[in-house]
Amino acid sequence: MLHKVSTDLAQLGDCIAEFAMFWTNIDILLQGVKGRVDELRHTKALRLRLKTVRSSWEEIEQTYQAYAVKVRLFDLTPLVQD
Repeated sequence: MLHKVSTDLAQLGDCIAEFAMFWTNIDILLQGVKGRVDELRHTKALRLRLKTVRSSWEEIEQTYQAYAVKVRLFDLTPLVQD
């Protein structure tokens, strides 16, 4: 039983680390998008810049959807009872 607790705590730690890494990456991507939006105010090539920003947001969306699937799969994983 004690081994299961330590295994579960290690798994929880891994999940927390993955969660923190995911949101750190999202924050980095959002900072990049914010910088690009600020650049938009000072350029005439608006359409090109908007495509770049849109692709960044699409990347964030895909990353978030992949994360949501992982979380759903983790929540659906049955706990092994000893």
